[in-house]
Amino acid sequence: MTTATTGLKIVGNPVDSAVATFSVKAEGEGLTYQWMYSRNDGQSWVKSTLTGSNTPTVSVNAKAFRIGQQYKCVVTDASGYVVESTVATVLG
Repeated sequence: MTTATTGLKIVGNPVDSAVATFSVKAEGEGLTYQWMYSRNDGQSWVKSTLTGSNTPTVSVNAKAFRIGQQYKCVVTDASGYVVESTVATVLG
């Protein structure tokens, strides 16, 4: 992973939600998005395959087993620079 040193930056982070929709806003050229989730308080992260997992907004079906799961978005620009959003949690 190459840390961003160009114009790539997160300008809006996801926030904790019981509504189960997380969004990120980023600036840069040729952006791609990958939402990740953790079931163990951020010790390990898995690529999400949920609807919107490769877009700025991911929809999480907030079933009981997902309460407490954490989500973050990894944003990559056309030059390969990467930034990560802050972590947001599915609330009960």
